[in-house]
Amino acid sequence: MRKNITREKIIINAFNILQQDGLDALSMRKLAQSLDIQVSVLYYHLKNKDELIAAMHDYFLRALAKPTDSNMPLPPAIAIYEYKPIIPTLRWQDGVSNMIHFARKVYL
Repeated sequence: MRKNITREKIIINAFNILQQDGLDALSMRKLAQSLDIQVSVLYYHLKNKDELIAAMHDYFLRALAKPTDSNMPLPPAIAIYEYKPIIPTLRWQDGVSNMIHFARKVYL
């Protein structure tokens, strides 16, 4: 049976591994195992671990900047930090400040 693997599923699983085991434990092999797929399937979506990390960073920043009505989910590993998305009625400076404080919590 063929699984429906998307880039987003890969990235969200990578965040979960990162949260549970740390960056050193994140490998393409471990990520493939967590998705119950062959490693070669990952390489269809991402060239290597560096591209995975860049994709995770991009996903994280896009998720932070999402408006409250967006359907882009925060990965559970990030959602546990209780980020408050940008609310359209906030001044843009307040939205940026919220993003920076949240990113600091996640990165530290």
